Amino acid sequence: MNLKRITIILLSVLLAFSCFTGCVKKNYVSVIDSESSLLGFSVTDKVEFSCSVTVLNTSDKEVEFTLTATADDGDVSSGLLKSAAMTDESDTVYKLGSGEKKTFDVVFTGENNGGKEKQNRLIPKITIKLK
Repeated sequence: MNLKRITIILLSVLLAFSCFTGCVKKNYVSVIDSESSLLGFSVTDKVEFSCSVTVLNTSDKEVEFTLTATADDGDVSSGLLKSAAMTDESDTVYKLGSGEKKTFDVVFTGENNGGKEKQNRLIPKITIKLK
């Protein structure tokens, strides 16, 4: 009898806890790919992708973040880039208020590997790092 009561109490507590954690609004910041685009690129000893990046903050707090990018595999295999990793050399810390959506112009930079042509007009995969 006692084991049955303890089991019911434990299940009730677990259920209540899972409802509480599922209902708490978390810091959620995301890139809206459909509203972001590659504006152009240039090649010197570096490769620069000029991008328009739209970010949405659905959390209940202001957030600060930085951006990095990962280029398409084709841009590496073609020799345009030595590696897919690209950085925002401006070191800008971006800010978005709660519920705010904003578009940022960002230049992502990577190391050139001798190639001069981009394989497509796709925007690189953008990663948000919260501060």
